[in-house]
Amino acid sequence: MKYQERMGENNMDNEEERETLEKIIALAQRNDSEGWKEIDATLPEIADSPAVVEWAKDNLDNEDSGLRDLAASTLELTNQELEDSDIENLLNLMQKTDEENPYPRFRAACALAQRSSDERIISLLDKIQSTLTEFTENEGVADIAKGYLQKTKNTSSQSE
Repeated sequence: MKYQERMGENNMDNEEERETLEKIIALAQRNDSEGWKEIDATLPEIADSPAVVEWAKDNLDNEDSGLRDLAASTLELTNQELEDSDIENLLNLMQKTDEENPYPRFRAACALAQRSSDERIISLLDKIQSTLTEFTENEGVADIAKGYLQKTKNTSSQSE
């Protein structure tokens, strides 16, 4: 199924939201640093849209690594509740170590770490921390990784 078909076009709240999602999908497919700067600036504006979140949930396993990265990034930013299956899909993406593009793994770990106090995620904290630790040496995302690592460590110490 093509990404356009999986966008849930009939569920889009408005035309502007649909156009914004289409634009960031195209940028994610291009998967270059300039495109990601624009995605990072734009995504927070639409990350809580039910249709955008639905698109993200449906694309965690997309063949295109840029779209997997966008999907996980969306779930990292949204305030919407995740289903058990979404957590499982994020965990599966986070554990894919054979990827040429490591960032979908990283963003999946961030999406899980963002919800580290969720009782469904507490048991996964060691795996999340291990993945985040891998990225503390990555110049592009080290600060983000360290921030989420601290958040998960704080959650770990509170749950003990």
